[in-house]
Order: sequence, then C-alpha cells, then structure tokens
Amino acid sequence: MSSPFQQFINQLSAADLDKLASGELSIGADDQNYRLTEPDEKLLFEATQQNIKQCLHQQQTIILKQLYKTQALCKAEFNYQARQLFDQHGAENFCQHQNNTNQLALMIDKEKLIAIGKNDARHQYAYYYSNDEALGKKEACEQVRQWLDSGMAYDDYRVKTHCMYLCS
Repeated sequence: MSSPFQQFINQLSAADLDKLASGELSIGADDQNYRLTEPDEKLLFEATQQNIKQCLHQQQTIILKQLYKTQALCKAEFNYQARQLFDQHGAENFCQHQNNTNQLALMIDKEKLIAIGKNDARHQYAYYYSNDEALGKKEACEQVRQWLDSGMAYDDYRVKTHCMYLCS
C-alpha cells in the first residue's frame, strides 16, 4: 500500500504539479491529510515541470522531515505509520492489559512514529490502548485496531504532543 503522501502526489492534476514545480504552490498538511498550500520556504525541493511527480516521490523522506519539524503528523500519516508498526510488532502488543507482558507503545521521534517498550523512560508519555480486563491475543489485536480506526489513537497523540509544536 502506498503512503498517504504518495497517494496525495498521485492524485494531483497536471496544473497543480506545474504550480508546485514553478513554486506557486507548496505541500502542507492539515489535521487530516496532505494538501496544497501557499509557497513555504521550509519545503524546498528542486524539480522541473517534466519530472515533478518523480522528484516528489524520490524526495518524500526529505519533504516530510521538513514538514513535520514544525507540526504534528496529519491523521492519515499517523494512521499509516501506526499500521506499519502494528504489522511489524503485532497490534496486540500495543494493548496494555493483565495478560500482556510485551506492552509496546507508539511514540513520535522527529517525523516518525516508533515502537517503544515499557522500560523506555518515554513510555509514560506514549500512546497505547489500555484495557482493565485480561484479553486474548485476537481480542487485544481487534481492540487496538478499533482504537486506531476510531480516531482515538490520533487524539491521544495530539493531546500528548500539543505543546511540542506550539512551544517550538
């Protein structure tokens, strides 16, 4: 599955791509997803009108690093990165309950979400689903995915990182 950034770039019209190449528009993000914005000196990339789409795909990491220095991940990017971590580490491990000894949590590290264990000092500020009941692996997995799909995981992230972007 392509990233939300790649999906955004792929759906841009030729006119929008021309405006990006000429510097009339830039790429930004609101709370939900990527969008076109007024030119922003922070997002610098070199491209011509002939290779703008290819250039944007190749420079995705650089562009996102610049974009997320000053703002929180958009919901689409947060959910995409969280799903990748759930697939890699097992979604059930991001559920805090009596039967889970692994207890992983999501944490923002620069422009990326990472998985951290409960022994990491940042764990108390991290984002995870919590349930007071003892759960089986399948049930924990379903509840973590529901927590993400409902938007509650993103809300937890925004609440816990709010000052990071306002104070910088």
